[in-house]
Amino acid sequence: MRFHGTAWLGKHLGKDDIAFLCIGNGSTASEHSYIVKPTSRPPKYPTMLSNLESACRNKTIFNLGVLLTELWLVQPFEDLLNHELQRHESANPDADDVDIWVLIDNIVDKVSNEAGTRYENAVRRCLYCDFDRRSVDFEDEGFYDVFCLKAVGQLEETHSFPFQFAE
Repeated sequence: MRFHGTAWLGKHLGKDDIAFLCIGNGSTASEHSYIVKPTSRPPKYPTMLSNLESACRNKTIFNLGVLLTELWLVQPFEDLLNHELQRHESANPDADDVDIWVLIDNIVDKVSNEAGTRYENAVRRCLYCDFDRRSVDFEDEGFYDVFCLKAVGQLEETHSFPFQFAE
């Protein structure tokens, strides 16, 4: 129950909110439990992230990067950005403006420190939509293959080797 008490689930789960799937012989498998309660939505992104999202090459892929970051760090991306912005402002009190990509790089570095380079690589590629291709449209079969290799493949390797984070 990693998300209990977070912005996604809140603090109150009852017996009617968790379902166990039945296996073919009628018994239940506790490792296949699911939450059937609608999740509460985390707060909206700050304006700077909304502006960034609208300028992205592929919003779906960018949002996947945001989601992967939130899942690993168990915090809404907005909170992570605001924390990095406060750190940046206290370290650079005379700076007029901050590049949001500097803040995002700091967040991705946190992901790397906790999750390892495979997961971090997938997150970074999604946030930057960096797949070494001009087209970032899933209708393009070449892009789809590259996305599966460079993002999904990295996530699968992380899942396959949960205790081998360092490379």
